[in-house]
Amino acid sequence: MPTTLWDMAEGDSARLAGFSPDLAPSWLLRLEELGFQPGEDVVCVTAPRFGAPRTYRVNNSFFSVDDEIARCMFTGPGSDAA
Repeated sequence: MPTTLWDMAEGDSARLAGFSPDLAPSWLLRLEELGFQPGEDVVCVTAPRFGAPRTYRVNNSFFSVDDEIARCMFTGPGSDAA
């Protein structure tokens, strides 16, 4: 099973590998507009407990993403520069 943004712990870095085919096209377009492009490095900045949305950094911008969307964003190994 592929890993997702939701699997990342606070401080983890990963490279965005792609999106689930289950992700609505409107969400896919919006995420890509925000900078969540395959190949981009993503850092999990905060990972609160109890299922609260997590904060991720991509392209020096910060975004809060809930579990439903973060579970549709697949990751691979990131770069060493977090």
